[in-house]
Amino acid sequence: VYKFRSPSFEAEQEIWNKIFLEMGESNESNNETAEDLYASSCTLFSCFEKSTWERFDVSERITVMQQLVNFESAQLGIPSIPVVAEKLDPYTLGAYSNETKEMWIDLEHLMESPVDECISTICHEVFHSAQHYLIENIDWNDSLYQSSYFDELRSWRFNSENYKNAELSGFDAYETQPLEMSARQYAERETEKILSYIHE
Repeated sequence: VYKFRSPSFEAEQEIWNKIFLEMGESNESNNETAEDLYASSCTLFSCFEKSTWERFDVSERITVMQQLVNFESAQLGIPSIPVVAEKLDPYTLGAYSNETKEMWIDLEHLMESPVDECISTICHEVFHSAQHYLIENIDWNDSLYQSSYFDELRSWRFNSENYKNAELSGFDAYETQPLEMSARQYAERETEKILSYIHE
């Protein structure tokens, strides 16, 4: 999988335009409701059909995944960020950087894992970007955010300041911290919902 022309791949608009035309679907992404947004994203979701996904090369796959990042970001009401495919460390499928506002998906994972696992990785990392967007943009001096309704948000904020790295703190500590638990739960729900729109 690492014999491609470059060790790093980013989305290309021309590739998406080509895929979009080949799928022959109409784009109705201006619908207002969340359910409409799912229903009107048939072109994107059809890219994840097994027979279609398997014929995509790495440039096409990362371009489709950028569209998924854009979709999920719109769903969550946050700015979209770029996703890059490159070789990550052996234990990392995807990553998000709050400093650079970038996302990565492991190149081998993208090219060899089942498509639902790749979708889940993207959804997980997009949710991390949403968590940090909220943490950075909330006025924490506002008494409203001290109410019990925002307990989870406050736990994300505290966790972001005391984040546990799996290598240093152990996998259990890493996996059970609030930021990771919430992202994992979101990714599971969202992947299941997306898969329900995919028809072979």
